[in-house]
Amino acid sequence: MGALIRLLAVPSVLWIVSCAAVPAAQEADDLYREALEHPARARELLDRAVALDPSRPEFFTLRARTCLASGRLADAVRDYGAAIPLLERRPAERAAIHLARALLRDPDGAEEDLAAALALFPDYVEVLLERARLRRLGHRPIEAGEDEAHACRVGAGFAARFHNEGVLALNQGRFEEAERAFGFALVLDPVFADAHVALGRAAFERRRFAAATEALGRAISLRPRDAELRVHRGNALFAQSLHAPALDDFKVAVDLDPTLPPAWAGLGMSRARMKDPAGAQEAFARALELDRGCYPARLNLGLLLHELGRLEEAEREILLALAIFTTAEGVQSLGRVVLDRGDRPRATGILEKALTICRDAALRGSIEADLLRAREPAP
Repeated sequence: MGALIRLLAVPSVLWIVSCAAVPAAQEADDLYREALEHPARARELLDRAVALDPSRPEFFTLRARTCLASGRLADAVRDYGAAIPLLERRPAERAAIHLARALLRDPDGAEEDLAAALALFPDYVEVLLERARLRRLGHRPIEAGEDEAHACRVGAGFAARFHNEGVLALNQGRFEEAERAFGFALVLDPVFADAHVALGRAAFERRRFAAATEALGRAISLRPRDAELRVHRGNALFAQSLHAPALDDFKVAVDLDPTLPPAWAGLGMSRARMKDPAGAQEAFARALELDRGCYPARLNLGLLLHELGRLEEAEREILLALAIFTTAEGVQSLGRVVLDRGDRPRATGILEKALTICRDAALRGSIEADLLRAREPAP
């Protein structure tokens, strides 16, 4: 009888252990779902989920993305690394995690991850293009070309996919990711005009004006009669203080489409920089005839009037511009006019507002200098 009791006791112990394991796994799942629903608390919730069940790769990958969103790159790399061996029987996911980790690592570590992904899937188009990009940055054009050629052989239809991903990133303000995606699209389809245009826009947003000019130039070679492309390239040239070629692009734009307000606004900006104030005023007036809400024309007309010493008119035009669209640059311009009109207290308040809405470091420095001048005692 004693032997029988001992035999019966063993399953009882196993049953108790099993019952204890089920609530732990269930709790980990609940924490994971809660982390998906509450991003602000995701890190804390996932820490608890991992402690309860460290065998779930999705816990680590979600925690890696959470770390990435908060700028904790080293922690993200660590968590992706923890997920990889747990995905041994899921090669597609494992290769994707190698790619995700590669994007966070130094070039040597990145190439190691990319090679591991390609060992799992030799025709992984995005990995081939990412390795080609790294190799071009590392001055290894022959190897980069081999990867690009391989991607082109197996990547039929991928150009549109990368373009769409780039558009999404661009609209969400992820400009570096957008530029990378459009670059991949153009490796696969070098005459994809929309991708050249979008690449130019992404580069412009990152203040890479020379790169924007180059991309838009390629777009123009494919669409030579597109007036808007001339305006975009003119803006990129103007941002580099290349006023003569910018003027040429804006002239072509108004010839191609005389009803395009931004083309006339750009022409006015360039004429002002080329010391032709009368021509600039004429171009701004034409833009505003076509569209009274043309912000660049209204603001730059105000700036020109300020330069000409017509302060009351300048203030009126800048106020009208700010009624269309409030920008730190526009508010600073108003503050400068008011300061030159002698109203230091009002100028100080306006420039303080400009500082609160400014997100550009270089512009902040300029506003702070104006603010110091406004706060000086009146002579």
